[in-house]
Amino acid sequence: MTESLETICSYRNEKASAASITAEDLYVSTESMGPNRGGVSKTASVPSEGKVSCFRKGDTLVSNIRPYFKKIWKADIDGYCSNDVLVFQPSQRCSADYLYWLLCDDAFFDYVMATSKGTKMPRGDKSAIMSYAIPSNSEMAQRNIASILAPIQAKIEMNAKLNGYLEELARAMYVNAMQEHADSAALRDLAEFNPETYSPKENWSAVSYIDTSALMLNDLAGLQHFNLAEEKLPARARRKVSDGDILYSTVRPNQNHYGLLYGPVPHMLASTAFAVIRPNDTIMSPLVYLALTDARITKTLQQLAETSTSTIPSIRPVDLEQIAVLVPSDECGNEIAAQIGTAFKQIDCNKRENRKLAALRDALLPKLMSGEIDVSKVDLTQLNSHLSDC
Repeated sequence: MTESLETICSYRNEKASAASITAEDLYVSTESMGPNRGGVSKTASVPSEGKVSCFRKGDTLVSNIRPYFKKIWKADIDGYCSNDVLVFQPSQRCSADYLYWLLCDDAFFDYVMATSKGTKMPRGDKSAIMSYAIPSNSEMAQRNIASILAPIQAKIEMNAKLNGYLEELARAMYVNAMQEHADSAALRDLAEFNPETYSPKENWSAVSYIDTSALMLNDLAGLQHFNLAEEKLPARARRKVSDGDILYSTVRPNQNHYGLLYGPVPHMLASTAFAVIRPNDTIMSPLVYLALTDARITKTLQQLAETSTSTIPSIRPVDLEQIAVLVPSDECGNEIAAQIGTAFKQIDCNKRENRKLAALRDALLPKLMSGEIDVSKVDLTQLNSHLSDC
């Protein structure tokens, strides 16, 4: 049996003045939501006027712009969000955890896209969304489904939190080293910019593509895969990438679309909206990444972007080339780079584990919702024990 989504939840329509948002409040925009169920980060830009939406702890937030990015988050605190973010509040017939998992399903995002309005920037149809057909699961089944998926998600979040600590540690090590053994250098003297470009004449059979929206704060949420025998490659898919490359979006630097790549898959291309920065020595990649992503440099690049003649604030690769950054002096550079590199390699290891866990989660989710997997027969004790040992 099925029923419509509106039978178990509703939109929270509570509004507040944007001027009432303080520095301590969390404001969620579509840009601060990570694609592929990537949660949220503290947004860089909060509106100063007009009305914003409110959300409460336990609500599920879904970006209503370009639903195919699958931006979703279950709120763990009260806060505010853009009016382009849908806020779902569970009814008494549905737990907050179950509603989140129900809306995480690929089938939901596929439905939202199928009923969306607009082509260049599709938006979900709020009325149609509430007509989405869902399985009629009992309260017991709802609890079991959430209990099965929760430990997988907890492990993913734990790894993500550990990665945040490791990057903070690496940045602290970098700052400390620069206070003692620093030289200033222009980025163009440390790295190549956009060193390789893909040509259709190379006739690759498949491509894994990184769009700017998929990379934020060194977190790659997902790749788009293209079978070139059947699909057309996006026109922007031209930048070749290699191990140790740094990707830095030239559009709105303050949105932090950047990252350091380790072990890219074969035939991977990045959008031309990225500058691909390839350090002259790969051991120096983490140091160049930390130098380039320093908050002061981000602020400088954003100010420069806002003076551009482009419709969207943006910088040019040559602007990055001219940026002066601090790097360790020769006598200690390799030692510091090796220490910081160890932290970044562990970060990459945790990310790889998270991608496997996310694949498991996304494979289980529709089978649990449909009843293909009998949730009453899953040994949660064994599952939790296995994940805690990972």
